[in-house]
Amino acid sequence: MEELTSPQAERLCDFLSFKMTSKTDKVKVIPLSVGRGSDGVCTLLEIGGVRLLLDCGISMDGFQHIASTVQDLKQIGGVHAVLLSHADMHHIGSLPFVLGKAGLGKTPVLCTSPVSKFGQVVLYDFVLNKTMEVTEDMEMFGFDDVDCAFSNAITVKFNQNVIIPDREGLIRTGPSVSVCAISSGRTIGGSIWRIRSGPTEIVYMMDINLKKEIMLDGVNLEHLPSSPALLLTCLLYTSDAADDMQ
Repeated sequence: MEELTSPQAERLCDFLSFKMTSKTDKVKVIPLSVGRGSDGVCTLLEIGGVRLLLDCGISMDGFQHIASTVQDLKQIGGVHAVLLSHADMHHIGSLPFVLGKAGLGKTPVLCTSPVSKFGQVVLYDFVLNKTMEVTEDMEMFGFDDVDCAFSNAITVKFNQNVIIPDREGLIRTGPSVSVCAISSGRTIGGSIWRIRSGPTEIVYMMDINLKKEIMLDGVNLEHLPSSPALLLTCLLYTSDAADDMQ
């Protein structure tokens, strides 16, 4: 690994040095974008030596911090896969830049088929509108970058266990890591992700709906582990979800 020199890279190393031991695996969590205000959500999770990018959102105000973050990720070896939970800019807005323009390599993108299809349409629309408005951010990614980002998409069904594939140059230090998409009840194809490595289970739960609606059923909490080692979610949902899971 090359030496990291930028201030942001140093902060990334600081986060990576924080380890939470849960059962048998060491889990590392790095919030890259926390969804404050109009910002998107993006979190780097490492479990069993497997690095996962949980969503790839962006601030609607620009890409100022994205380029340096991507360089930092490339210097630590990249990621094994990207997990997408919803097909909106809040969750996928920087995906074409990270995987296309900035070039994190042929990183698998795991999502449901609706998120893949709707996500491409949302990003095409974003590029087209930015081009029409002639804003300063319009060159951050184009249609080809959108296509590149989804060229390695692995579409999954709800409640289907999928093992994260190995990637050349990335060393796995623990057991295989499997992920499972569970309906979020919020958007068509929107997912909660259940991540498992050996006995360690992590739940990534963003933008959910606990109530049955006309078009979508609410979250079926029976599909979630009763006592995950780590729950990553929005504060908006923690109290209700915690009460229902008890």
